[in-house]
Amino acid sequence: MKPSTRDGREPRELLWGFGVFGGRPDFPCESAAHNGVLFQETGTIDGGHTVDQPAEGERKRQKMAEDSGQSQSQSQSQSQSQSQSRIGGVTVDEIRRIWGDRLQPVPPDLVSPRLSTQTREFLTTVGLPTVPVRDIVPLHDERLLASTYQQGNEYVAVAEGDEPGYRFAVEVATDRVFYLDDIPQYSRLINSDIGLFVLFLGIFRTRVLDLDVVTQETLENAVADVWRQLCARDHAMTTDDRNWWSAMLDQIAAEC
Repeated sequence: MKPSTRDGREPRELLWGFGVFGGRPDFPCESAAHNGVLFQETGTIDGGHTVDQPAEGERKRQKMAEDSGQSQSQSQSQSQSQSQSRIGGVTVDEIRRIWGDRLQPVPPDLVSPRLSTQTREFLTTVGLPTVPVRDIVPLHDERLLASTYQQGNEYVAVAEGDEPGYRFAVEVATDRVFYLDDIPQYSRLINSDIGLFVLFLGIFRTRVLDLDVVTQETLENAVADVWRQLCARDHAMTTDDRNWWSAMLDQIAAEC
C-alpha cells in the first residue's frame, strides 16, 4: 500500500519511519496475545478415569479399535499438518473462518512451478481473497505464473497495488512474502509465508478497516490488537523496524 499524506510529505517518508509510532507501532510483543476466538485452540483432555480390565476377547477387540483409531488419528494429524502454515501454526480453518466465502483457490495451471510445494498447495487448495484489502488486489490469473527479480532474488507476485509501482510477492527461495516497490530501497518484508499473509490481511480488514465506530481510541486499540497478534503469530517479522506491517499500522493510526 502506498499511503496518502495530509501534510505534503512524500508518501514513502511517512510509510517508512516518520509516523506516530516512529517506524514501528509502540506496542510490546506479548507472548499471550491470542485475543478473541480467531486463535482459539482445541485439544483432547484426558479425564484419567479408572476402568475394569476387559476380558481377553474384549481386550483384542479394544486393541483393534485402538489401532484403527490411532491410524485414523495419525492420518488426520498428517492432513492437519499439511494444512498448517510453517510459521505460527496457521490452519486452513483459521483462515477460512476469517474470510468466509471470500477465498478462492487458484487453478493449478495458473500457479508458478517455481514456488515451493507448500506455497503451491496453499494457493490451489485454500487460495487468495476475492476482494481487495484497501488497495491490495489479489491475483487469480496468469500473472501468478510470472517471476520477477529484485536485487538478485526471484519472486512470484500474489497481489498487486491498485496503481502501478508495487506488488506483493512470495520470495521463491524462502517462501517469505514481500512488499516489492519499483524502487528497491523501499521494498519490505511482510510475513514469513503465504498463509500468514492471507490470515493477517483478513485480520487487518476485519479488525481495522471494517471498524463500526472509528475514533482515535478505537482505531489505536484495533491497531494495537493486530500488532499483538503479529507478535504472537509471526514474531520474527516484527523485530524488523522497517517491516511493512509496522509501517502500515503506523500510518493507519495517524489517519484518524
